[in-house]
Amino acid sequence: MPFAEIFTNLMQVLLVTGLAFVIICGLTSVLRFQQMASRASAVSSDDEGGNAAFQIQVAERLGTAHRGAATFSMLAVGIHDFSTFRDQLGDETLAELRQSVAETIRKGIREVDSLLRIADDRFGMLAAANREVAREIAQRIVVQFSDLSFCMSDEQKVRIAVHVAIVVSPDSGTRVTELMDTLETTMEQSAAQGENAVVIAGGDEAVSAPAPVPTAEDPLAAIPSDQRKLVDPVTGVLREDYLGGVLQKRMAQKRRDEQPVSIVCLQIDHLDRYRDHYGEEGVGVILGHFGAFLQRSVRESDLLGRVGEEQILIIMGCPPLHAQVASQRLIHAMRDEVILVGGDTLNLTLSGGVSGFPTHGGVAKKLLEYALQALEVAKANGRNQSRLFDRDQDLPQAARPTVDTF
Repeated sequence: MPFAEIFTNLMQVLLVTGLAFVIICGLTSVLRFQQMASRASAVSSDDEGGNAAFQIQVAERLGTAHRGAATFSMLAVGIHDFSTFRDQLGDETLAELRQSVAETIRKGIREVDSLLRIADDRFGMLAAANREVAREIAQRIVVQFSDLSFCMSDEQKVRIAVHVAIVVSPDSGTRVTELMDTLETTMEQSAAQGENAVVIAGGDEAVSAPAPVPTAEDPLAAIPSDQRKLVDPVTGVLREDYLGGVLQKRMAQKRRDEQPVSIVCLQIDHLDRYRDHYGEEGVGVILGHFGAFLQRSVRESDLLGRVGEEQILIIMGCPPLHAQVASQRLIHAMRDEVILVGGDTLNLTLSGGVSGFPTHGGVAKKLLEYALQALEVAKANGRNQSRLFDRDQDLPQAARPTVDTF
């Protein structure tokens, strides 16, 4: 048999063998992780096997040969000064306390984040989040406990506090053992710092992130006293009766200089529902926080003004497409804001509409109408989003607002 034929047959055998090996490895890996996921999902947050299930979920997040590892965060939430509760409570009451803690933690996390009890005094959570997002989640969890108290067996109420440790992969490792060891070390540091401490493992050191205390913001705090007559006392932004003149002047200046300018109209979603539940005083707190949030989130060159009862307008010196990107960032950031109203902590969403010069024309009143129309389209299409005005878009019946600002 010629050497070339022998070589060809040998290569075919090697190729078939190699493909078979790869397929077998892939199937084995998939079956293994399906079994691991099944075992993990079968363990509840009050199961003694919660720590083992937590490690299984960590291993699954780390990935295998057929699925590369992605950034994720491990959080451990500890019940502060747990030994005091353990000494005073029976097993049944202690279980009720843990259940209350678990329910409170769930209020501060996302539905996609897993939660397991991994020890007597702590819960473990996994989140597809980087350091900054994980810190925000941890701070929301701490805020949830700001008003939580637990009724002891003798009907005495005691306050419950927590401390949180955060470990991020791959920054802190890509193996289950080293990640769990780092989480344990960071948890000890968090407990040592005291209640409400949030500590993030970062290389050879842990960085403390103080938890925010939700308070009613003063929307006029950044406004000089001699200028407060120009601003709305509820939101701290420019009053509507001054807004029309300011917008017309800004538009005239931009047209003269042949520079772009955009109008962004933002509105809190379902504000009427909050009004029904918390009344006008509660809505005032919400709008005040909304105004203060925008004042610290936009550029100094951007102008803010109130339109109607519920909308706040932003005049931006950029093309409409860029303004829409900026409004989407604001909408995303607002979802992470924590607002305290009537003893409840709220996370709100926004909808927005954008128009601007020269894309949609140069008449200020028309551009404001277009932005409001785009806002209505965003609300009609699910809210929690920003829409750029489009002359060909299908407008809902409510999307033809009248403008009284001018």
